[in-house]
Amino acid sequence: MNLRATAIADRIEAELRRLGRWSADPIDQARLVDMGAFGCNTLAAEEWLQHVLVPRIRTLAAAGDPLPSASETAVWATREFDGDGDAAALIDLLREIDALAEDPVLAIVARVIELCRTLPMVRSAYVVQLYAPHTGQLTTPALGLELAAALPPDAFASWPATTPLVVFGLGDDAISRLARLTPPVYVALDR
Repeated sequence: MNLRATAIADRIEAELRRLGRWSADPIDQARLVDMGAFGCNTLAAEEWLQHVLVPRIRTLAAAGDPLPSASETAVWATREFDGDGDAAALIDLLREIDALAEDPVLAIVARVIELCRTLPMVRSAYVVQLYAPHTGQLTTPALGLELAAALPPDAFASWPATTPLVVFGLGDDAISRLARLTPPVYVALDR
C-alpha cells in the first residue's frame, strides 16, 4: 500500500503542476499553524494539497505507516473546486487516495476497469485480496480474468509499476473459486 500511496501523491503533484497550481515558492510556516481542517483558515485548496496532504502521504508511506482509516478529501475538493472544469482529474486522484485509505482494493478498481475496456479478450474481471495469517497482513491485490482469447504480451504495459498487482487467468483452482465469490469489477458488454 505504501508504494500505491506514494504513487498517488506523485500523481497529485504532477496534476497540480500540469494545472499550473504548484508553487515553487516556500510557504510561510506560520500559515501551517492553526490552519483548520483542510487548511481552510490560512491556505488556498491548492496550497493545502501541496504543503500538507502530499507531504503527509509521503511521510506516512516512507515510515510504513497506514493512511488514516477514513478520508474525505474528494468530498472537500468537490466543494472547493465546484465549477472548476480543470479540477476533475485532481478530484479523481483524491478519490483514489480516499479509496486507498478505506480499502486498498478499491483504489485499483477504476484502473482495472479502464484497462479491461481496452482488452477485447477480457470477458470479466475479479479483484480479490487475501489475508495471510502467517504475516497478519493482506496480500497484494489479485486480478482474476476470464478470457475469450490469450492476452497480448504487452497487455499490462500501461499498468503503473508502483502499483503491485498479481494477474491470473480464472480456472478451477482455489483462488479462482474464491474470486468468483466476489462480484466482478468488470463484465464485457456483448461486442
